[in-house]
Amino acid sequence: MKGLKFFAFATMLSGMSHASSIEVLQNLNFGIIVAYENSRESILNMTPYGEVSSTNELYIFKRGEPAVLQLKGFPANKQIYISDCRCEVKIQNQHSSNFFLIKRLNLVDKAFTDVYGEAEIKIGAILATSGNGQPYVDGSYTGKVSIVIEY
Repeated sequence: MKGLKFFAFATMLSGMSHASSIEVLQNLNFGIIVAYENSRESILNMTPYGEVSSTNELYIFKRGEPAVLQLKGFPANKQIYISDCRCEVKIQNQHSSNFFLIKRLNLVDKAFTDVYGEAEIKIGAILATSGNGQPYVDGSYTGKVSIVIEY
């Protein structure tokens, strides 16, 4: 079994005041999956709402959870825009050269702050095996992704 326990978020903010902050309430976690064959790319798709599906040779042993971020100190009742770099991110284990790829984040591209200038956003992702034929070692695989918040 391959336990994928994820990960830290890095954020970039456009127009952020000194009082604004982002707190990771829950890291993105793909749960425990089994990659029983790695001769072709297999995909795990997690929506921001926690719905999970997989293709090819990925078996979901224990379902994970999307990331939850709490935004504070933003202007009240304001629409904010959320995006990612649309680049693939390697997710690795310190004991192996093999890797998974986050193909892209699954996120809602806008949210609204409440009267206190707060909003909560949830983020899922599309995870792919390397498809390089190398087996995966058991353990945690980690990496970092970035999001951009603009308002």
